Amino acid sequence: MATFPIESQFGGENFGLFTLSMQQLFDNALLPMLTNITLHALENLKSFELYPSQIPYLLSGRPLIVSGRYQGTFPDAVKIRGLLADRSSYVIDVKVRKKGDVN
Repeated sequence: MATFPIESQFGGENFGLFTLSMQQLFDNALLPMLTNITLHALENLKSFELYPSQIPYLLSGRPLIVSGRYQGTFPDAVKIRGLLADRSSYVIDVKVRKKGDVN
């Protein structure tokens, strides 16, 4: 575990200590759960825009959120494909959370 002091750029006041687990950072960087992620089932939309446009790796303990705009009827589920750490393919159908479904 590494501890770093954070100082203000305005007068050098010490705002406290920021504790960062370097091991956790390395674990997340070196061991993504899923890479090369693509979304399928959007082919029937007239047009769509996703953010982020390039889907990042799925890391353990971190949410992966994709949002966007579309025209047409959005499917109730999308197929997500990617590669596991051993480079084998992984495919899962994920239920879509639409705006009215989010609390």
